Amino acid sequence: MSHLRKKRFIDLSIGQQRVALIVRAVLKHPPLLILDEPVEGLDDENVDLVIQLINTIKQETNVTILYVSHRMENGLAPTSVFELLPTATGSIGKIKYHSELN
Repeated sequence: MSHLRKKRFIDLSIGQQRVALIVRAVLKHPPLLILDEPVEGLDDENVDLVIQLINTIKQETNVTILYVSHRMENGLAPTSVFELLPTATGSIGKIKYHSELN
């Protein structure tokens, strides 16, 4: 995205804005990065861009990523998933680990 470095934030696409905000959050090397539905409302190209960035952060840093979503995203490879299962009296949480996700 270096070709966009002189563009104003407001002139970037929504996907490019999301990438810029995630990069900005990671610059200070936080121990935890919480992403609340970061690909919601994006087209396929921008979903791929954000997923690629998240995977890069996972592979190249020691930042713990908490990714909140209503669905499993293609291309993400979480080490575990905390899934809320609805019941008549509320929700029950269940952790699925990498080996159980396939």
